[in-house]
Amino acid sequence: MTQRETIKKAYELAVQSLRKLYTGEGIITGRNHFIDYWARDNVFACFGALEIGDDEIVKKTLEHYLSYQKSNGLLPFRIGDSRLFLAIRALGFNVLGKSKPHYKEDKRFDKSPTDQNSLIVILFREYLRKTRKISFLRENIEKLEKSIRWYMTQNADTDPLIEEDYYSTWADNIKKSGKVLYTNICYCHALKCLSEMFLLLGNYKKSSYYEKKADNLKKYILKLFWNSHYFIDWISKKRYNHFSTDGNVLAIIWGIANPEQSRQIEITLENFGINRYVPSLTNVPNYPKRVASSILLRLFGMSDYHNGLCWLWLGAADAIAKNKVGMREEAIENLATIAKIALGYGSFCEIYDKRGRPIQRLFYKSERDFAWSIGAFIWAYHQIYK
Repeated sequence: MTQRETIKKAYELAVQSLRKLYTGEGIITGRNHFIDYWARDNVFACFGALEIGDDEIVKKTLEHYLSYQKSNGLLPFRIGDSRLFLAIRALGFNVLGKSKPHYKEDKRFDKSPTDQNSLIVILFREYLRKTRKISFLRENIEKLEKSIRWYMTQNADTDPLIEEDYYSTWADNIKKSGKVLYTNICYCHALKCLSEMFLLLGNYKKSSYYEKKADNLKKYILKLFWNSHYFIDWISKKRYNHFSTDGNVLAIIWGIANPEQSRQIEITLENFGINRYVPSLTNVPNYPKRVASSILLRLFGMSDYHNGLCWLWLGAADAIAKNKVGMREEAIENLATIAKIALGYGSFCEIYDKRGRPIQRLFYKSERDFAWSIGAFIWAYHQIYK
């Protein structure tokens, strides 16, 4: 097959696989140990669903999360079983517990993750781009605003950047704390999206208010995180200068990095070998042991889960970023590599080693038909080819 034919065949597999994960309430993350609704996974899966015209499943997803919003604006980061049942399923046992919303990080129980509110607001904006269903926006604008205002309770100092504690991002096994790039990139874009949604409703005052907040936050991101080559990973008592793929490629896609910075990020990404194996590694260099993994992942023999393994969703997102900065051939190469791997195993899996093999260890197996990987690939395919 030609490169284009390979990508097209993988795209067809992705569409078929994604639709198998649809339920009456949204998109489950997988069919084995991730038979739950995870906000971050669902949002990127929904980006793919929107591209193939499956607007109704995206609406159900949004309604599902917003129906569980707490009075302070916090949304659940997951809807499903307890962590105990997740762990049992990860060992290969097909068991289900009682589905309920979860707001506190499973590894700490006293802190809430920080990305779900932003991602749901961003998804709502993307849903409106496709459907123009303003009546649905009117019904939910108060909840969307409450989702954003929750972040204003997470600011520990005078600058607009959000602070967080351990295990609060999608890389929820890394002890990032303080000001984290990924979280603030998501929050900045969510502010912009909320501003645009108020504009659609003709509320110019609130649109201007949130646009100014987005611009101010962007200014601080550029000031504190940019090191002339890329955005550093996080800032707490010290600066962690790692290259983290998530925040950097999303900064390109969402226009937080300017064109010159975007190009420099991609040059640096290639120099660091982020896509040398499987698109893409989570970070370079590896995190030190003191911050690298939760105790739970160490017990499972998976301390490299977010620190050395490869994730297809990052590779797909980077393909979009590359295409945006004019590196179309490199973007297509990312998609082609992902396509070959997916077709080789008949599935878009969760995590891979550097040889492109789905992880299969004594106590953990990579989830097959992983919604996040599938949706991100579909999203990238449409951004590049459509």
